[in-house]
This record gives sequence, C-alpha cells and structure tokens, in this order.
Amino acid sequence: MSFNYLTNSAEFVKRFAGDVADAMRAGINRAPWGQYVSSFGTQYEGPGAQAVGTAARKTAEAAADVLTDKSRRKVWAYTNPWRMAGMVGQELGPRLGVGPTAGAVAAFGIPAMIHTLSGTSGPITEGLRPAGYKAVYPVSKEEDPTGRTVKSAPVEFGMRYVLGQRSQLLPYQEFKKERPDVAPSTFSQYRRYQTMKPEAGELIKVDPEGQSFSALGGVIRGSARGLNDPELRIKGLPITASAALGTAAGAATVRGLADVIKPATIDPKVTKAAQDLMFRKRDLENELRRTTSSEFREEIQKELGRTAQEYAETLKGIPKPNVAQKVGQALGDFKDPALLAAGAAAALGTAAVTRKLMQKAQERRIKKEDPVEYLKYKHGDFATAAQALGQPEARSWEQLSQYVK
Repeated sequence: MSFNYLTNSAEFVKRFAGDVADAMRAGINRAPWGQYVSSFGTQYEGPGAQAVGTAARKTAEAAADVLTDKSRRKVWAYTNPWRMAGMVGQELGPRLGVGPTAGAVAAFGIPAMIHTLSGTSGPITEGLRPAGYKAVYPVSKEEDPTGRTVKSAPVEFGMRYVLGQRSQLLPYQEFKKERPDVAPSTFSQYRRYQTMKPEAGELIKVDPEGQSFSALGGVIRGSARGLNDPELRIKGLPITASAALGTAAGAATVRGLADVIKPATIDPKVTKAAQDLMFRKRDLENELRRTTSSEFREEIQKELGRTAQEYAETLKGIPKPNVAQKVGQALGDFKDPALLAAGAAAALGTAAVTRKLMQKAQERRIKKEDPVEYLKYKHGDFATAAQALGQPEARSWEQLSQYVK
C-alpha cells in the first residue's frame, strides 16, 4: 500500500512538474528588443499555459515572474528618483494643452526644474555642480584642495546628467562662501540627517531634535530642516517642498493659460451654415448688379434681405474671441513658447517665495533657540553684530544675545 502511495505521489509530482514546465514554455517569450518577458496575464499568453491546472499555472507564473524580473522591474521604476522625475514629466507634458514639440520640451523641463529647484543641479557653466557641493570631476588637490573647482564642465555635466553621479557637501567654512543663507546648526543637522539610518531590527528612525526621519535602511529620508526647505529624499536624491510647489505651479500656469487663450469650440454645422449663407448672399448681390429688370430686381432684393437676416442670426451663434483668445491668435507660432516661458516664470517665482518663507521661519527658530548662533549667522563678526544692535560697548556674544528681539 505504501509502495503504491509513493509511486502515485512520484507520478503526481512528475506530472505536476511537467505541467509547470509546459506553462512556462508558453508563458515566457523573448521580446523584439531581446529581453525575456513573462506574458502571464496578458493577451499574448500562449494556449499551453491555459491547458494546465490552476496550481501548476500559478506556480509557473510565479517562477516566470522571478526569471524575467517582471514584478521587480515595476518596482525599480519607483526606486530611481531620476526616472521618477522623468515619469512625472512624461505624464504632465501631454496634458498641458500645448503642441507635441512644446509637450516634449515640458516633459524634459519638468524633471530638470525639480532637480534644479531642489538644489541637486547647478549652472551649466559648472557642469551642473550645485552650490556648496564638491565637483564630481575636480582639479588636482594642488590646484584646489577643497574639491570645488570643476576640471571640465562637459565631463562634469556628462557624469552628473548621464551617469547620475552626485558629490559630497563642502566643509562648512567653504560651503558658506557659496551658501551664506544656511546657518551652521542647519548645516550640521543636515549632515547628520544625510547618513541617518534606522537601528538594527527597525524599519524607521525618527530624530525629533532634527525634525527628520529615515526609513527602509535609509532608502527614504525626510527632513523639515533641509538646506533649502523641507525635503524628501529617495535613494539620496532630494525633492524639496519649494521644488514640488514651484513645478506644480508652473504646470498649472501653462495648462490654465492654454485653456484661456485657446479658441472657443464652435459647432461645425453652424460654421458650415454661415459659410453657405455668406456665399448665397454674395451670389445674390452679384446677380442684383447684373439684373436690369425692375421686377426681377425686386424679387432678388427680397431674397437678399431674407438671406442677410438669416446670415446675421447665424453669426450670433458663433462666439467672438475675447481678449485672451485674441492674444492667443496674435501669438501664432509663438503661443507655445510663450506658455512655457510663463510656466517657467511661475515655477521659479513660486519656488523663490516658498524658499524665502521657509528661510524666515528657520531664522525665527534659530533666533529663539540660539540667539548667539543667530547673531554670528546674521552678522558674521562680533564688531558688526555689536554695531548693528547699537551696543558698541558689549564685550561678548552672550551680552549681545540679550538684545536680540
């Protein structure tokens, strides 16, 4: 009995493995670009995958998923911050109400705007090196020991833009030369936040003092005290509040203006009727000029009057362009560039205002928590601070801090 049981079990396992293999052969294909892909769950799934039992099919589907990285590729798209920003641009570009070329420009410009406003991309003359950061491709230590100076802007650009390389912050004494708006405590807290990770056995770590958190081994981080303003970091790449708000404002501006200046939608039947009546009116006018018979002229004049009245009534159904629509017509081929320029201006303006408000809030916090640091950050040296507060007789920072309001 036990022998039959073992024999039947082995036969079942053998048959099950065969079904799984048959389903996998039908469900794994090679795409035209050469990559192996799983077609389970799609219309391209072969008939062999349908012929086996549910258990074998599910097993084959799970195995094919692992072999072809089907699920992992979907997750990967959301773990690369550069790609995520690009996906945002590709989604928003066609929705902005502009032509295909301008939409492609917007699809490229939106992620570029996010990275620039977040402080991860600097000027093109510096190869996109952000202010306060070391160069990816610096000159020798003898030429510049700080590592700030870019040896070749095109190479720096390629390493940053194409390869996605990033660099470290400069020491604070060098950093503040390019970013004097950042206080020492903000800088030190940010440095600590950059490397903060959850403790062993924990998924998330929260730093109440620095108002920051780190989750999933540091893959995701967030801080209310970023170098610019509050930020969220995904795999080391920050997206700041001002960048998100600015980019959203820019996209909304382009879309809103595109809707305002686009011509009104007119029923084609009304347009066709107006054209027919206009041509009919013109024919009657020509016929009237050629006719000499008074009897025929009277009939033509009556018909012309009826046609003219009907034409005037039809024109009332065609809305006249408002001021904004006339502006859109006047812009002609320059309409889309003008819309993108307006969106860029709105993005930069919104981001600048947001960042300024955040900096003011940061200053108020530092002034309240550490007035001595505030004075050093605001005025630099002791003599300047004493003069600014009207206390030239003061002898220490602590004495001056009493006059901070």
